[in-house]
Amino acid sequence: MSNTEKALEKFGKYLVKESRKNLTRKRKNVTSKLYNSLGYDVKAMPNSFSFDFLMEEYGEWVDKGRKAGKKPPFSPIFDWVKSRRIQFRDNRGKFQTYEQTAWAVVGGIGRNGIEPSNFYSGLLT
Repeated sequence: MSNTEKALEKFGKYLVKESRKNLTRKRKNVTSKLYNSLGYDVKAMPNSFSFDFLMEEYGEWVDKGRKAGKKPPFSPIFDWVKSRRIQFRDNRGKFQTYEQTAWAVVGGIGRNGIEPSNFYSGLLT
């Protein structure tokens, strides 16, 4: 194994370890799906190398946030609301269903966006 390959392997392990710490510390690790999907792939050739940081597709939204004006898909938000047992109340104080709460969250994200967490991109600066 070349020195470059060793350095990239070390960097990959560091990036995964610190990203997982950040997800947990920033309370973004609800189902552990994103946490467990973090990984890396190193390929070293004689004249070049490649390094890929691997994660679930939605990890990009968690890291970089989401601008207002674009609503996220309903299904992941519904799963998130249900796993965290979040239920809003209506004007009379009665709990809404998980589905109603999820639709409210989708609308809120569409209007306000999502703040970036920088759980991994913050490590690269």
